[in-house]
Amino acid sequence: MKNLIKIAFVFLLMGSSSVFSQDWREGLTFLPATVTSDYCVQLDADQPVAEWYVMDISHMDFTNQTEAQQAFWVRQNNLVSYTVILDEHKAYAHIHLDRTSTPQDIVWWNDFLNSMCEH
Repeated sequence: MKNLIKIAFVFLLMGSSSVFSQDWREGLTFLPATVTSDYCVQLDADQPVAEWYVMDISHMDFTNQTEAQQAFWVRQNNLVSYTVILDEHKAYAHIHLDRTSTPQDIVWWNDFLNSMCEH
């Protein structure tokens, strides 16, 4: 019985690690956005508002992944969250469209994101 439990545990562990190794970006579509060194995020105003955006952060002087992630985490809230992958020089913005009382357009979202800049 102990061996059966050990075998089941090993299979459970192997199965869960394969789930976590999948790229969370798989199947998502990302529109371009920009971010300044003052953390002013701007979505592409020529496109309708979307849920996912990708930004180039190669111009930002982060020394490690933790520093980069924390810099964006302190700027997220209920309406926008960020994920940073420093070795790819990218930050991803997740715009939570379902969390506003009514649907908002790209101008509203850009104004909102601008209000979160470090001035």
